[in-house]
Amino acid sequence: GYLPETVALHPSLTGIETMDFYAKLKKQPLSKNRELLERVGISQAARRRVGTYSKGMRQRLALAQALLGKPKVLLFDEPTTGLDPA
Repeated sequence: GYLPETVALHPSLTGIETMDFYAKLKKQPLSKNRELLERVGISQAARRRVGTYSKGMRQRLALAQALLGKPKVLLFDEPTTGLDPA
């Protein structure tokens, strides 16, 4: 999985649509997407457009995308950029 420092996500898609898109690319079941969004703490915003997300929320969505398919290796480039210290 890969999480770049600067995340480029389509602002017109919702969080769940974004996860569905990447799950289909990675040939992963869509049923795991809600669980991943909950795991990174943005499940409450799953139906909102990504363009309305804060930088931290976009970073969390990108982290969920990187975790799709339980990759054996995760590559992170400044993974905490924009996240709250807590």
